[in-house]
Amino acid sequence: MASAKPSKLDDEILVCSICLDTLKDPKILDCLHRFCKKCISKVIDRVSATDNVFPCPTCRHEVDVPEDGAEGLKGDFLLASILENRAVERGLKVEQEEHPCSSCTKHSKIAAVCPDCGGFLCEVCLLSHQTMKVLQLHLHVVTIADIQSGSITFNVDTLFSASRAPKCSVHRDMLLHINCKTCDKLICPVCAPIHHHGHELEEIETAAQTAREGLKAIIKGVQEGKEETSKNNNELDEMIDDWKVTLDDIENEITEHREKKKSKINSERDAVLDRVRKYEKAIENKLENLEKGNDIILSQVESMRGFIADVKKKVFKISDGVRNVTDNIETTARLLSEDTDNWRVLLASPDLFRKVESFGEEDIDDLGLPDLDDNLKWSFDGNRDFKFDDFEWEREGSCDITDHIEGDELLDVHCDSTKERFALVAVDSDTNELVSCFYDTESRDVCGKYTLELGETVHDAHIAAVRNNSIIHTVSTSEINEIIDSTNGNIGQYNPEENEFGDKGSLSCIRQCIKNEELIVSVHGSSTLYRCTLQGKALASINVAIAGMDPPVSLALTEDDGILLCDGVNHAVAVDSNGKLKSRYNSRHSSDRPIRIVVDSDNLVYVLWKVTCDDDDEDISDIFTAKGETDEDDNSNDEEEEEGISMVVMQYTLAGTFISQFEVNDDDATMMTTMLKDNEPDAVLCANKDGEVKIYCMSEQLKAFCKFVQEQDHPESATGELCGN
Repeated sequence: MASAKPSKLDDEILVCSICLDTLKDPKILDCLHRFCKKCISKVIDRVSATDNVFPCPTCRHEVDVPEDGAEGLKGDFLLASILENRAVERGLKVEQEEHPCSSCTKHSKIAAVCPDCGGFLCEVCLLSHQTMKVLQLHLHVVTIADIQSGSITFNVDTLFSASRAPKCSVHRDMLLHINCKTCDKLICPVCAPIHHHGHELEEIETAAQTAREGLKAIIKGVQEGKEETSKNNNELDEMIDDWKVTLDDIENEITEHREKKKSKINSERDAVLDRVRKYEKAIENKLENLEKGNDIILSQVESMRGFIADVKKKVFKISDGVRNVTDNIETTARLLSEDTDNWRVLLASPDLFRKVESFGEEDIDDLGLPDLDDNLKWSFDGNRDFKFDDFEWEREGSCDITDHIEGDELLDVHCDSTKERFALVAVDSDTNELVSCFYDTESRDVCGKYTLELGETVHDAHIAAVRNNSIIHTVSTSEINEIIDSTNGNIGQYNPEENEFGDKGSLSCIRQCIKNEELIVSVHGSSTLYRCTLQGKALASINVAIAGMDPPVSLALTEDDGILLCDGVNHAVAVDSNGKLKSRYNSRHSSDRPIRIVVDSDNLVYVLWKVTCDDDDEDISDIFTAKGETDEDDNSNDEEEEEGISMVVMQYTLAGTFISQFEVNDDDATMMTTMLKDNEPDAVLCANKDGEVKIYCMSEQLKAFCKFVQEQDHPESATGELCGN
């Protein structure tokens, strides 16, 4: 007995992946996976009443929950009919099994099947088919004895084809033999001239053949896509392997460089110690700086190793998702393409066609993969100059603030976390007139300008915060420290002599805690910080006790009450609300001086370092012959210490892991803040007292690298928000 070609059907698609039994009352999800109605109902019942979706048990694709639960899911009539056919085939092999006769009301042992009637015949009805003239036109009657003996081949699918064929909803006794291409629906011969006159019509056999050809094209496209995906994966794997080799070469060269430098410096040390003991400290400093710089570089290399491994993991995740979906599409398309029932093909194939059209949008998540070159480009010229060329900062623009305001000396800058602009405070040294305003980097003009006339010489001014369109800042004169709101004017004073915790002196830096409307201030010459109200009333003191650290010259605040400080000498640190050390932000050289520290809304920390560009290859023993060995010679050329200065911004995670750096093209820069760029905190602004401003932005590759290093360093650090910088 012939069947409906089950040999070419993958039996796995007829098995429920939940109960691992043959599908019963199959339901199909929009991801094309099938389950028993009872099994998928249990999955939906476990979903919270507030959830409107449930995950597919096979691929985890989220599916909307119908209002009536599993009952509302689409029934898989294709597999249901195939399962029913197989059940009939098995029943026909058992002589004793009884079936209801399709032509009378008896329920007894069947004697034959009649495709023209679309059912079974008992012995009486078989005799009627053989004797009655009206039934002698049913020419395809086959006896059960002939089927079981194998003398006649019989396709069970033809038995139910007529009875399962869809009928017209208007002319209920008419089969849908015509496909209206204009309306994209099946119609009966009576509806064709009445309701579809002038439409483009075709026979159901032609429409079904067109659908089968489309299904075969899908199979071919899926197979070609698999081959292309495999090819791309191989190419990407080769590229990543090349990157690994490149990183190994980088590490080897850096290590070799370090060993050579160690050997050379140790030789210098031996020669110098033989002559003058007092220069040993200078040699030890060079070794320390060498190790310090190399540690930072190698930590960056190690972060890059993890970054490319993460990229590879994400690519493989995409490949697995594509493979799962394409396999499912191919299996369903193959099932439909081999189906002999035209109506089933036409009714089931539109879902598959829609799935193929939306495949790229629905089944592959955007994992944020960066645009990477085939080769990992890098440069290395000593500890101070190492970088990955594609993971760098780009100069975005510059301006001169003094062209837009009356002031001739810029005192402070601060970010606006809501717009692509920054706040500034400047002073006119001739009139002692203080100006605060915003500079919009898009319109390249100022707005919200506020002018304050002072009768005394302005020593300094510091911006505490930007709130809406107001700039909260201080201004210090010889007599007092005023707190100014650029919208409401003077709102308070901070007078250390009148406060219980106060140190006498002008303010060195100030920031506002957004949570509780308080200020954190620092006074020149003191390592103690003070919490005070916006009106200047001191609330408490914070003792920062870090060995070797000088009084802070710059501070920034995070929303969790963390405080970032730098002392202008050697230390850039993070402390908690009690002044206890949490993190350090190290430079490449012990002589580097941290001038400014800020933090952006992604919790990335930036430190502006004043870097002395000394020559690492200089032979220390030359110092002795050039300057002699007396103490007077050691201090005779202090002015030369300021020569060869450059300003470098180094980027870290909150926990202190170094990420990247760039050199500021302005040796006089003393101010820095972060900025929004395309609504993201991806820009850094540096400025000098003459009002010259330069803006730098991260490359797309560097953004992705930053995000990865943060996640590896401290997962929760990527979720914090800026309190002030």
